[in-house]
Amino acid sequence: MLLVVALRDKAWFDKFTDRALFKQTCDAYGVNFRIVNDYTEVPTKNLILFEENGEIDLKDFEHPEDAVYLFGRTGYDIKLWFPGVPAVRIPTPYKSSLFGCVACGIVLEDRLRKRTWQSQ
Repeated sequence: MLLVVALRDKAWFDKFTDRALFKQTCDAYGVNFRIVNDYTEVPTKNLILFEENGEIDLKDFEHPEDAVYLFGRTGYDIKLWFPGVPAVRIPTPYKSSLFGCVACGIVLEDRLRKRTWQSQ
């Protein structure tokens, strides 16, 4: 099972807009999601971080069958809260942050494409 978790950032628009953006993205891929307000609410079993300074490039990342994908706060190093947990970065042509729901869509599409390719 795959679960997407978004760690709410105080800079987000409002909780309803951000929830709707993540919901629309996750619904398009048939994935469950949850928004949490504090890192202590994040399920840690099979946790994978997606953040700007991750040590694994998305193109090299192998998506596990069961996982919790955490999308964190812009400008925070969420790896400090979860030492030893793999962290994946999405390379962009320019040094710029992505909105969490955009990053989520890129990751879910990457997962779909890699799994489709592997099954052929």
